[in-house]
Amino acid sequence: MAKPEILEEEPARRYLEFAGPKFMRERRHYPLAFILRTALEVAECSSLAEFLEFCRKNNDQLRIVFQRIINKLNERYAPKTVSFYMYLLFNFLDFHNIDIEKAKRKLKMPRGTVRVDRLPTLAEVQKLILASRSPRMRLLIQLLLQTGMRVSEALSLRVADIDFDAKVIRIRGAATKTKRAREVPLIPELEAAIKEYLDRRKVDSVWLFPNLRDPSQPVSREKMMRNFFNLLQRYHLAPRDPSGRGYQIHFHVFRKWYKTMLERAGVNRLLIERWMGHTIGVQGVYFLPTPEDEAREREKAAEALRIFGKTEELKPQLSAPLEKALAKQALLSLWAIEDALLEKLVIATVYRKKDVREEIERNLEVLRERMTEFTSKLTREELEELQRLYGERTH
Repeated sequence: MAKPEILEEEPARRYLEFAGPKFMRERRHYPLAFILRTALEVAECSSLAEFLEFCRKNNDQLRIVFQRIINKLNERYAPKTVSFYMYLLFNFLDFHNIDIEKAKRKLKMPRGTVRVDRLPTLAEVQKLILASRSPRMRLLIQLLLQTGMRVSEALSLRVADIDFDAKVIRIRGAATKTKRAREVPLIPELEAAIKEYLDRRKVDSVWLFPNLRDPSQPVSREKMMRNFFNLLQRYHLAPRDPSGRGYQIHFHVFRKWYKTMLERAGVNRLLIERWMGHTIGVQGVYFLPTPEDEAREREKAAEALRIFGKTEELKPQLSAPLEKALAKQALLSLWAIEDALLEKLVIATVYRKKDVREEIERNLEVLRERMTEFTSKLTREELEELQRLYGERTH
């Protein structure tokens, strides 16, 4: 497997030989290359050999160098990612007998923060795909949205993993988090996008997302994530989340979008979990849908996940005072309807009219959901005053 140029240097080659083939299979050599390049830049060294020599001769300065690296990473990456990069760097230095323990004890690592995600709207999803100038990025975004794959799974796909006849995409076990292979439905809209991408791409590669400089290898996750965040910034498609460590919209949010859209469409939950590669325990063992059952759920999924040819209804924005006035008027009417339904419910219960009672209860449930929409626009004081007014009208 081809490696970034810095990993061809002697100290890196020795470390990779020690780390073993699994390190390469898990593609950890890409983040290793990134953190080593960052370390050289911060330490102002031109090679790994020079950097190791610097570390040996200036052991008392290592804390300062490490802290500068952490601060540099912290400007862009989440605390968990910073910790992972530093873990790779520390292991590399430890292999080369650099004493790092004293320096590590004095470091200030970034504190973990809770990132606040949000689902992109359909309009934002469409814009994200269409705004990218890169065919690879356009297809990757659409693939993540319409398959629920993790980004590492998507980037490890080979063209042969896509079965256009069976309408499925096969994810190899080596690429999954659980190390179990699985299949996900290939919906018609995604199938058309993949075929167009393959027909138009200018490189011949077994990988669906090849490295353009070396088509025999897949593109790195680091590169695609960097390009994606550049896309967000360039088109002002998503602000940073309240934690300040990331964006509200990122690759993993697309996996949540996939699950949410399928749940809304009423697709069987156990099938959703299976397609997403989640462990579902004994329920999964005993869940054996027929081909007809699964075909029916796939049809639901195809419609629920469709991105283009759909629009979202845009509600006109009213001024706050007008919204409050309309909410008050609507609530007065809905409360009157609720009282009338409750009276009918009492009569239906007394006369044991089960069908009538169940219908009234369903209507009450819907009515109260509507009431919640309007009560959310009013303060507690406003609601209390409105209830007083309603009481005066009805008594």
